Amino acid sequence: MPSLSLFSDTELLARVAAVVQAERIATADVVEHLMEVERRRLYLDQACSSLYTYCRERLARSARAKRVAAPEGRTEGPPREPLRNTRRGGGRCGRRRTRTARMPR
Repeated sequence: MPSLSLFSDTELLARVAAVVQAERIATADVVEHLMEVERRRLYLDQACSSLYTYCRERLARSARAKRVAAPEGRTEGPPREPLRNTRRGGGRCGRRRTRTARMPR
């Protein structure tokens, strides 16, 4: 990969957006695979007592394991919605909410 310092500002911003999109797709793919591993209970064949343990010990992904394994024990229900942008502030870059101090009356 070429040095990032060689890209113009516009090119770098475009590349960041593309890399983030690729990461979202990859993360959704990992979650989908882990859900199937959980459905089949394949972690038991790997000498792990839970999907969380499998992720932590076999995949070395403790942070992801916490997010994915949290709903463990969930009975079959409606399919989960795909990952989507959930940034705070409505996803508006450059617009920050400022907190104003209340003055006593």
